Amino acid sequence: MRRLRSKFFGFLLLALLLGSPVAAQGQTDPGANKASGQSSVKVDELAEARTRAQELAQRNAILEAKAELSDAAYSRLETLIGAFGAVITVVVLFFALRTKNEAIAEARNAAAEVAKADAKTAIDAAQTQFAALLAQERSNVAEIEAKLEEARQFVAAISGLQADALKGKEAIEADANRLAELTARLAQEAKEGGKPDLSEDDRVVLEKASEAAKDTAQNQWTASQFRAAISKARFVDEDWPRVSELAEDMARVHGENDEDFAYAMNLLGDAALERGAVVEAETAYRHAIDRLKEADSAELRRLLFWALHHAGYAQRNAGHPDLAEPLLIQARDLAGDLYGPEASNTLVTRHELARAMRDHGRAPEAEAELRAVLPLREKVDGPEASHTLVIRHDLARAMLDQGRAAEAEAEFRAILPLTEKVDGSEASGTLSTRHELARTVLDQGRAAEAESELRTILPLTEEVDGPEASGTLSTRHVLACAILDQERAAEAEAELRLILPLTEKVDGPEASGTQVTRYMLALAVLENGDPAGAQALLEVIPDLSARPDWIPRHAARLAYVRGKVADALSQRKAATAHLIEARRIFSDCFPEDHLHRRQLEDYIIQRGGL
Repeated sequence: MRRLRSKFFGFLLLALLLGSPVAAQGQTDPGANKASGQSSVKVDELAEARTRAQELAQRNAILEAKAELSDAAYSRLETLIGAFGAVITVVVLFFALRTKNEAIAEARNAAAEVAKADAKTAIDAAQTQFAALLAQERSNVAEIEAKLEEARQFVAAISGLQADALKGKEAIEADANRLAELTARLAQEAKEGGKPDLSEDDRVVLEKASEAAKDTAQNQWTASQFRAAISKARFVDEDWPRVSELAEDMARVHGENDEDFAYAMNLLGDAALERGAVVEAETAYRHAIDRLKEADSAELRRLLFWALHHAGYAQRNAGHPDLAEPLLIQARDLAGDLYGPEASNTLVTRHELARAMRDHGRAPEAEAELRAVLPLREKVDGPEASHTLVIRHDLARAMLDQGRAAEAEAEFRAILPLTEKVDGSEASGTLSTRHELARTVLDQGRAAEAESELRTILPLTEEVDGPEASGTLSTRHVLACAILDQERAAEAEAELRLILPLTEKVDGPEASGTQVTRYMLALAVLENGDPAGAQALLEVIPDLSARPDWIPRHAARLAYVRGKVADALSQRKAATAHLIEARRIFSDCFPEDHLHRRQLEDYIIQRGGL
């Protein structure tokens, strides 16, 4: 309603404003219309025009007066109308203002209503939207929290995996370090000449490393994997052919590395030694020596020491103590620099050097060296340790080689119970001590006692070392000598003929052990009445001048046998020369009561002197 009233007053005001001039103009128009009409009516009445001219003039005057009056009135009317218009304007403005205010108020009210309605609608919509957004947000928050929880679990899982991986890495590193330490220790103990004692943990480490290596082709193994596999094959499985195979592959795959190549060659040499292939072993060690002769790092020099020591050992066992000795001297000096003068490695090499001296026929020098090494070894390992007992064993042999059989017997009898305690009653070392003890008994003329002991030892030796092992053949040789000393020459000859081809096969036809078996067979053949057969056997044996490395006892005995065979063949001059040589050696190296020296002197007297 207010809006309609406002519109009505607006139209009214507009009508007043428009109507004012029209009203004022309307007051003058009737007279003009009337005059026009009269003129129109009386057009044809021209006559009356004149008569009425005066009237017209008067009327014009009157009209002019009226016009003046009208103008004045119009002016006043205009004034009034202006005033009235002003009033009307004021009124209109008042009403317009009022209407405006009402309209504004109405508009405000309407706007307020609309705004209120719109606001309510907006609020409702906003609330609805907010509720939807809140629900969406809550859903997002829930999803985020779920994702966050999933992330936490994932992080926890990753942390667990990292922890497991770290533990796994630490375990792998620990296993690798343990494996490296183990293989180094096993190699070190092997260098010292003994068989390493493996614990159950050691075996597990080697087995684990061996299983892990199976996932990789052997020609792609690392050097550490080769070392672990070699250690397992060597110390756990005792599979020496496998050791040789692995060492050859390691040298082929890692041959450009000096350390890996030398390690492989040394193990290849060790495997060959274990199989009795001393020439093959010496060749492998020689490869390592040639590769490392200019080495300056500690590890390479340790490998060089290993090669020198074992090459010397191989040469000595091949019957070449003269070639072994310079190698062992180098190894001894190198060990002193690397480990110290009283270290186990140094003492092992000095011990082996003493053996080479003895094998080279220099028993007094060997005895002196062994007596120097013995207290150091007792200090390092103890008086009843295996290494200590082996030195005492070799010391007694050096005494025996100098003809001091009774003194040697006492030493062997002192060693034997200790060896049985340390190694066992049927161990190879114990049987070797019993073998040497039987020799001391034989050298003192108690052949029957020696034979009894040797017959007891022989089956044990065959079981432990094998029927064709060098030690077994040596026991059979001494047994034949005991039989021969009891004047059972035929039995002795039969045994020696069985032994000789086996000795040639095992030690080689030129080895000193083979030559000793040959000259003892010649003596048995001579005692059986066949000097020509004996001479044929002796002709194969080189002269002493060609074998200065022979042990004096064997050199003297060989000269004695040659003299007896020459006498049997009526070659007195040659026989005398051989007997003189035998007496010289016996006199230089053996006491007067030595059995074989007494046999020589008895024979010289029997033949009527020299």
